Amino acid sequence: MNFKLSVFIICIFFTWQILQAQIVITEDKTKLLFSEGNVLAAYLIPGDTEVDIGNTGEGNVYNLNVTLMPIDSFEVYSVSDIPKLAGHFPDDGLVL
Repeated sequence: MNFKLSVFIICIFFTWQILQAQIVITEDKTKLLFSEGNVLAAYLIPGDTEVDIGNTGEGNVYNLNVTLMPIDSFEVYSVSDIPKLAGHFPDDGLVL
């Protein structure tokens, strides 16, 4: 097998792996979610509710129409805002 064909096959392999992801949450969006002052909510799906998450592959329509019961919320604080934690953790740390 020649070098150009080998490189082509490797590129196809890695591109195929990337294209398989349907839901992507970037690092920037994750950092925004856990930024100081945000409030995160936790929900529960009550009982034996079934959730249809569809099939693998592309072109799926997901039906996540379920009743969610709010159970709690958490505010994101800076470690430096909590005196008991300030001496034990880095100042730029975050806590719920």
